[in-house]
Amino acid sequence: QLMVSRVLEEILEFYSNTLDTINWMAIDKDEYDISNAISALANILRYAIVNSNGEVTIRDEMEWLRKYIYLQQYRVKNSFSYNAFVEPDAQAAIVHKLLLQPFIENAIKHGFTPDQEDAKLGVYVGRKDDFLQITIEDNGKGMDPDIIEKINSRDFETLKGNTNIGISNVVTRLEMYYGNEGKMRAEPGRERGSLIIIEIPYKKKTD
Repeated sequence: QLMVSRVLEEILEFYSNTLDTINWMAIDKDEYDISNAISALANILRYAIVNSNGEVTIRDEMEWLRKYIYLQQYRVKNSFSYNAFVEPDAQAAIVHKLLLQPFIENAIKHGFTPDQEDAKLGVYVGRKDDFLQITIEDNGKGMDPDIIEKINSRDFETLKGNTNIGISNVVTRLEMYYGNEGKMRAEPGRERGSLIIIEIPYKKKTD
């Protein structure tokens, strides 16, 4: 495991140095949009590789998510808008890294249609009693009712080959990290699209 960690560190250092070189090339040519995208990518890689199974505050996770979504918007020419809100008493709550990314990726890749002009993605985080509740909502084409039913009943075997199968990996992580207290369910969106609700035990960072 130490050897794997060392290899990952060397790979990260290589990518960081290479991206830094490319970044300065972009700045030298006054390509500031490209420079911002490269900087965001470098930060995303470092966050994802270093202590990838570690715990962070929801504040840090949302900041990483903002950079990830910025790159996705850059890639698809800002074809969707993004809104996020974290209630003040949830800012210091602890979550495992990269818990939300698969749902975000699924919404962007499979929820929105190419010709959709009002595509919106929202993430809302708040405290609900002893749980941290995270809601991810898009107004895309939505999921079929039978897919929602299978996700909520954890019937992932019959979802093989479906675009939503990646969600099963997140549920596995939830169960591994939080046991029976980690919960996730899918619902139709309030406008249209899809709504994902994640609940995990509320744990606050202590100094």
